[in-house]
Amino acid sequence: MWLESILKVTYLILAIYITLQSFGLIGTSFLLFILMLVLGNIILRIVYEMSLILLTICKNTTEINSKLGKTKVTKKEE
Repeated sequence: MWLESILKVTYLILAIYITLQSFGLIGTSFLLFILMLVLGNIILRIVYEMSLILLTICKNTTEINSKLGKTKVTKKEE
């Protein structure tokens, strides 16, 4: 649960950072400003959602594993 909170806070901080950095580019190139503002935040959101999905899969797999029991699967040697 606390890892999800850390991901959310990190996402918010990075989204603000990307947005402010893109406004810093407005004097240099308007096209670069728009690209960084839109694509930077979209790419950040995709990375955030993928890491949240991986975290959820890991949490659910651990929960399923603990419900099945504590039996260890060993490979039989031939």
